[in-house]
Amino acid sequence: MGKTDCTQEWTLQIWYRLQTDRSPDVFSPTPANLADGRLHRIRIHRVGKNLYVQIDQDVHRKYTLSSDAELISIRSLTLGKVTGMENLDEEVRRAASKGFIGCLSSVQFNHVAPLKAALTNRGSSLVTIRGDLVESNCGALAESTSHTLQDEAASEDKKQHSGSTQKDLAVIAGVVTAVVFIAVCALAVISRLLYQQRRAQRSGGSGMKDEHRHSMCTDYRTELHVHNTIRDSVKEYYI
Repeated sequence: MGKTDCTQEWTLQIWYRLQTDRSPDVFSPTPANLADGRLHRIRIHRVGKNLYVQIDQDVHRKYTLSSDAELISIRSLTLGKVTGMENLDEEVRRAASKGFIGCLSSVQFNHVAPLKAALTNRGSSLVTIRGDLVESNCGALAESTSHTLQDEAASEDKKQHSGSTQKDLAVIAGVVTAVVFIAVCALAVISRLLYQQRRAQRSGGSGMKDEHRHSMCTDYRTELHVHNTIRDSVKEYYI
């Protein structure tokens, strides 16, 4: 037996009891209140022991059942209050006796749509209706709720996009500032090296010129001294 119910706090509760000799598996996918006047979409998918639950677009849960027994033959599918509960335990009987008051826009179990069958085949022997079942404005409510949710989602997406854009701009500005700073530092270092190299070249050139001048003066003085010596010797010879 499988059961989807709302607790006293209007939170979703899912029951699975595939074997009568075992206690039921109870799961509460979300603590949020589902009786908030909005349309909620609940999808329950079971593969063996794995149970997948999706609520709207926000909640995705995976559970593991205590048994992998298959539901071979489904004798009935009940929406609302469960009748004929002689073979049920007290806890399940107490939960199933609440019934359902509210608005359902669509219910589908595999390929079976019990709500649609109840509305379109009221005279069929396969469908039993107890209590008041009337068509309401679920479609209009769903449409207005969907528009409201879409507007809220669009506004939230816009805020997130604006925030992400500002973050991206801040990151880009930081990167550009860092690149400019590194480029300025590199230019300063290169300018310093070029200045030191030119200064060294100038110092080396002036030193070579001074040495050349000094050597020329020394040669000239030596030559002059030699000439003076020769003249003196010549004078001494003639004397």
